[in-house]
Amino acid sequence: MNQSSSSGRAWLVLGGTLIAQLVLGSIYTWSLFNQPLVSEFGWPLGKVALTFAFTTVFLAIGASCSGWLERKIGIRKSLIGSAILLALGLALADQAESLTTLYLTAGVMVGFANGVGYMMTLTNMIRWMPERKGLISGLSISAYGLGSFVFKYINVALLAHFGLDGSFTYWGLIVALCLLVASPMLSSAPALEAKQGVTGYSLREALSKPQAWLIFLVLFTTCMGGLYSISIATDVGLRLVHLTRPEAVEAVSIMALANIAGRLILGPGSDRVGRKPVIAFALILMLLGVSTLLFVPLTKVVFLLAMGAITFSFGGCLTVYPALVGDYFGVKNVTQIYGLIYQGFGLSALTGAVIGLVGGDMQTTFFAIVGLCVASLIIMLAIRAPAKLPVLARATTPA
Repeated sequence: MNQSSSSGRAWLVLGGTLIAQLVLGSIYTWSLFNQPLVSEFGWPLGKVALTFAFTTVFLAIGASCSGWLERKIGIRKSLIGSAILLALGLALADQAESLTTLYLTAGVMVGFANGVGYMMTLTNMIRWMPERKGLISGLSISAYGLGSFVFKYINVALLAHFGLDGSFTYWGLIVALCLLVASPMLSSAPALEAKQGVTGYSLREALSKPQAWLIFLVLFTTCMGGLYSISIATDVGLRLVHLTRPEAVEAVSIMALANIAGRLILGPGSDRVGRKPVIAFALILMLLGVSTLLFVPLTKVVFLLAMGAITFSFGGCLTVYPALVGDYFGVKNVTQIYGLIYQGFGLSALTGAVIGLVGGDMQTTFFAIVGLCVASLIIMLAIRAPAKLPVLARATTPA
């Protein structure tokens, strides 16, 4: 494939990637379903909210499997499989009459399918345009964040029309249809050749470096702050800030916009000012947001500003970590390396939920996040890139 043809294909792949990321990001509207499920079945709110923790755990597991699936059956078949599994999981969640069934369907099945599609399309796009890692991460993950804004209106409409008898099924069908539309636009990035001069690490070599584990800890911190806040946002607005139901739903939209803004600003910005300063700034912002929720009397404005700061930081950081991993360990094996580091995403959601359940309130979890933010800020200021390995790199023909 000549350079002009390869460039044209890259932009087509970007289009398919953005469609996939947009609909997969709808998972962040989960908090809209918490209260309807509590009202319908009488389950404790904390146990219903735990569904989202299972979703994110298996999202991370799916992400770690995405590289293997792409190599075995290809990116298009993998995405089609994800679409089918996600739609089936949500359709079965419509029939759930126990928390266990809800965890297995909306948690395990939907989370795994979402993770495969998310990580595979994101890291494939980074390999297509390795010289624009920050921009590509920013655009792709911004589309993922935009999904929560768009599907907030879709899922509210579904709940208003169908209640819990059909909303999950139609949500899954919409997502699956869009993924099927996106799949023909995708193709795996050109393979890497040594003569191109790009350096890289194997997965085993990367995991032998302390930098991989330090990045894991920092990612764990920002994800715990963001995911826990997102999972309880509607309920905090209703119970502690005394918002009306429409105001609490609008708070989800404002948080989604802050999330998207962080992704659009911090990802491309890291190409200009560097990954470390951007992540350090985001950690400070998250520390301020969480501290506000802990120590400042919550009015509607204060609540929205604090949640906006947290979700801006969380969303923005997620665009920078893939680029940082690519910078530190090369792009050849970025799917496998970042896929494992990304396990901090799922682990953080489960940890936040468990701390909240054991501690009995959100304050315990937020105090843990404050401590982790301080530790992660120190790490980010001190971390240095590992020594580069021999050349691996970029090909002129697709894999």
